[in-house]
Amino acid sequence: MADLLRAVGFELTIGRYSTRLAGIDHFVFREYGSDIGQPCITADHDRVDLLAKFAKRLSDALTAHGIRHRFEIYGSGCQLFAHNHHLWSQRD
Repeated sequence: MADLLRAVGFELTIGRYSTRLAGIDHFVFREYGSDIGQPCITADHDRVDLLAKFAKRLSDALTAHGIRHRFEIYGSGCQLFAHNHHLWSQRD
């Protein structure tokens, strides 16, 4: 995953238990689907539009490599602002 993300221009900080993407506050790959649990990516940012743009870029990269994923971006009042996915519908 790190090689894929670097190849499309993301800067990474790789730790023992997580991988962080530079450019968005707290954009973290927290788990990788091993014995710890299902893969989980979390992120937050002061501007929902910038977070959605960043998530779209990441989604495009994952989609290009056939990786199943879903990102939901919520704004104020817990309103869905953006939804990006590949092989995973909004209803799942």
